Amino acid sequence: MLQSRTLGPHNAAQTATCQWVHVDAATVDDVQPLVTKYHLPAPWVAAALNPHADPRLEGLDGKDGVQGLILLRVPYTTQNPNNHQVFETAPLAVIMRDDLVVTISGQPLSILPDIERLGAAHDNVPAFAAGIVQTVCHEFTDAAEDVDADTRAMESRVTNSSHNDLLLEIMALSKSLVFLGAALNHSHTVVHKLLNTTSIFAHDGIGAILLHRANIELGQALTLNDSTEKILDQYNATISAIVANNLNLIMKVLTSVSIILAIPPIISGIWGQNTWLPWSNHDYGFWVVVGLALALSLIVAWWLRRKEYF
Repeated sequence: MLQSRTLGPHNAAQTATCQWVHVDAATVDDVQPLVTKYHLPAPWVAAALNPHADPRLEGLDGKDGVQGLILLRVPYTTQNPNNHQVFETAPLAVIMRDDLVVTISGQPLSILPDIERLGAAHDNVPAFAAGIVQTVCHEFTDAAEDVDADTRAMESRVTNSSHNDLLLEIMALSKSLVFLGAALNHSHTVVHKLLNTTSIFAHDGIGAILLHRANIELGQALTLNDSTEKILDQYNATISAIVANNLNLIMKVLTSVSIILAIPPIISGIWGQNTWLPWSNHDYGFWVVVGLALALSLIVAWWLRRKEYF
């Protein structure tokens, strides 16, 4: 889906000189006309369609009338084969010229309404581009908080785990942390370079403030992501131990029940031999054997209980 608008408030559209063009859920056919119409470097446009592209900066020296490329990764949610929610990341290309910003995303952007509000609030390229970077970084913070909340909610179910459901959930959360952590590390490098090595934002006060906020957001997201990953590792080890312990308890109970149930057949088998046995010629002999089997079963059950076998 392609959309285009001028930057700045709607009532200033007639005097606005900067334009924003966005392609959401882009395909090769969608972006090819942009290369021709706006004379954009084809490798920069293609980077937005590469699902494995890492965040990076290019061309911020202003050559050929193009100010540069900021390639970011944006988190989005999907479902894994076990129907658990997983965070993954997709590239977002922000291509800047003096009077034009082109954004291209290979996935539908959940933050598109936020970017549209930025387009209405800022009428120049540096501030708008910095606002996009800050919005993406804030989305990472929200994603890291969601994973952390899911991890902490799992704690109340850890002690009652005897199935593999929690292990599958941990696997989904770990996958999210891996994707988020990789993108956060690369994004942190990109924002650091934007703050310290590029002059395009140094001369724009609003842009510099937004990048500073983006750097803070990334730091918070990285810290939260790392701490959640450590907590999840502890949960993983704890759950594995609890599952094994619960299975051991079940086996102990089943073994104890089997021992107790084996006593009556042993007693009755002894009194069923074709030889002389006590009480074999008395009417109450049957009840004596039943009472003896019951008494021995109760004694064994008491002894197993005392040894905490069940």
